[in-house]
Amino acid sequence: MMKYYISLVISIIANCMSLILLKRGLLAQTNFSESIIKLSAWINLIFNPNILWGVVLFAVSFITWMIALSKIELSLAYPTVSITYVIIALASWYFFNENISVYRWLGIGIIMLGIIVMYQK
Repeated sequence: MMKYYISLVISIIANCMSLILLKRGLLAQTNFSESIIKLSAWINLIFNPNILWGVVLFAVSFITWMIALSKIELSLAYPTVSITYVIIALASWYFFNENISVYRWLGIGIIMLGIIVMYQK
């Protein structure tokens, strides 16, 4: 059973890494949201290494999620994935200098508390 929990952890880590890489890739694109209808913008996006690795890690996350879900109850596995919100908030602050307000930190704390409570026997 432990290998399924390891798979769940890998899924969470791969998902977080993919989101960070996708954000980095999009930040490197100049005015992507304004030129979304241009083919050249999509070609630049597709061949951006951060975007490519982000998509690969999304696939890894999906595959390991399916492995975990095959044996772990959905009512436990899915709420566990909410740790992603915590990791992404911290990574956004660290990598992108995003401002995390007191209310966001409070919400992050509540999420963490919920995960801890959920795993109590």
